[in-house]
Amino acid sequence: MNSNPINSAYKRVFQQPAYILHSRAYQNTSLLVDAFTANYGRIRFIAKGARRLKSAFAGKLQVFTPLLISWSGKGDLYTLNSAELASFRKNNSVTGSLRGSALLSAYYLNELLIRFVSLEDPHSDLFYYYVDTLDKLFYKQSIENTLRNFEKWLLEETGYSLVLTHDARTGKAVTEDQVYLYDIAEGPRIYKTNDNADLQVSGKTLIELDRGSFSGKDTLRQAKQLMRMIIASHLGDKPLKTRKLFQTTIL
Repeated sequence: MNSNPINSAYKRVFQQPAYILHSRAYQNTSLLVDAFTANYGRIRFIAKGARRLKSAFAGKLQVFTPLLISWSGKGDLYTLNSAELASFRKNNSVTGSLRGSALLSAYYLNELLIRFVSLEDPHSDLFYYYVDTLDKLFYKQSIENTLRNFEKWLLEETGYSLVLTHDARTGKAVTEDQVYLYDIAEGPRIYKTNDNADLQVSGKTLIELDRGSFSGKDTLRQAKQLMRMIIASHLGDKPLKTRKLFQTTIL
C-alpha cells in the first residue's frame, strides 16, 4: 500500500527464503511472479522460460511452497536465477494438502500481502508470521481465529496499527461489559444513543482481538466485521478479489 522508492543500483541476491504469492504468463514461455521474501519484502521478477517443460523452474514456482530463490537486476523487476525447494516450515508438503476453506484462506493471505506490502519493503517478522499462519491453516487450527490474528499483524506491520486497549477519546481502558463505536480514524469510543459511527463492538471483542484468542462465536463474528471494515477502508475502491469470489466462506 505504501510506496517506496526502488533502488536503481544493480542487485544480486542469493538463496533467499521466499514464497510465491502470484504468477501469470509473460511473453511466450516466461512467468511474471510476485514473491514474498524473508529479508527483502515483496519482490517481482521474470522467470525466463519457466513455462517450458524442461525448464529448471518447472514445478517449483507454486504458491504455498517454501523456496530458496536467487535473483539479479535493478529497478522493480528482476530476473530469477534459481529456485530450490526449502525446508523452513513445519510441514513442507502443504501445497498439496490445503483443502476447502483452508486453501481459500491461504489465497486470501497472499492477496492481502500483495495489496498491503510495497515492493522491496522488508518485513521479516511478517514473513515468518505468514509461515506460521500457513502451518495453522494446514492443521486447521481455528481458521477464523488464525485469519483475524494475521490481519491484525499485517495492519500493524504496514503502518495501520489498531487501537484496541483504550478509549480513543478518554484514554480509559476498554472494559468487557461496555459497548463501543469503532471509528477507523480514531479507534473505539464509548457508545452513546445519539452517536453515529462505523461499527458497534463490545469491549470483550476488542480485548479478545488484542489478545489474539476468542471465547465464542459472538466475539469472532464482531471481530470479523471490524477487520473487514478496517481493511476495506485502506483498500479504497479496489476490493479484494478473494473475498468477493468466496463470499459464502469464512473470509
